[in-house]
Amino acid sequence: MFTWDITMHDIMTLTAPASTPGTHTQGITLSISAVRRMLTCGESERLVRAGHRQQPNAALWYGRIVHEIIALGYRGADLELAFGEIWTRECGGILPLLDQWAELHDDRIVHGGRAGSKARTAWEAAHPAYATLTAAIAAYQERVLGHYRWSKTGSVADYYHRCRTLIKHHAHELLLGGAVLVEGALVDDLPEGSTVRAEALELGGFDEGDETRRYARLAGTLGRVRVVGVPDVVAYDAATNVWRVADYKTAKTQLTAQDLYDDAQLRLYLHLLVEAGIIPLGARVEIGHLYLGAAVT
Repeated sequence: MFTWDITMHDIMTLTAPASTPGTHTQGITLSISAVRRMLTCGESERLVRAGHRQQPNAALWYGRIVHEIIALGYRGADLELAFGEIWTRECGGILPLLDQWAELHDDRIVHGGRAGSKARTAWEAAHPAYATLTAAIAAYQERVLGHYRWSKTGSVADYYHRCRTLIKHHAHELLLGGAVLVEGALVDDLPEGSTVRAEALELGGFDEGDETRRYARLAGTLGRVRVVGVPDVVAYDAATNVWRVADYKTAKTQLTAQDLYDDAQLRLYLHLLVEAGIIPLGARVEIGHLYLGAAVT
């Protein structure tokens, strides 16, 4: 696992296993998300296949925003410019208010004391614009983004502030060095001994639960089932001859070392990468998560 205080810990190190592409499948194609649902709750996957989907989740909407900004960074874009571009597209009608609110929120964190304290009361009295902006942003959220399912503590203002802090203070720490594959697209030459089978990459919608994002994905077989999916980033460190496969996560919950080791999604990524020819057999591979939460760990 990697995280937002940018400390690496609990990295799962594996050796790329032998992988033989299947020649006959059952005519079933599953995304890695679908495989994970089947392993954790088969009924939920059955409901998805029957067309039953929950209201889109605001947390996944925010995760998509962060993923798009980081993907642009891997393609050479300045992360601050990418931040502005994506947030303008998503919330352009309220962006000036979000900027003002975020500036005041930073000041409140430093000088506003704890909730209910005299310092907080004094700060709020001295900055009445904070409450006004909070109300205006909340009204926009309900009017424009109300189709998303929001948690009791989540808000567009909070997500914007988290993302702004991430890019403003941690941009130089977000991208893995030696990246060769980002969301299924090659961003650099593969090292000697690696290749990509033509049939292993395809363009298609990738099921992210409540959001569907469209980009290139890896396709392979597991037994007699066709499986598709792609990790956020695959990198190669030529100095140590080590591959790194990582998914960025914006959720605050983090997997334990044992959960990480048992995670079917990460192991399926490795299976698809080996089957595609990108990671050679016997290679040393580090697999983990890069958490972009309240802490960047």
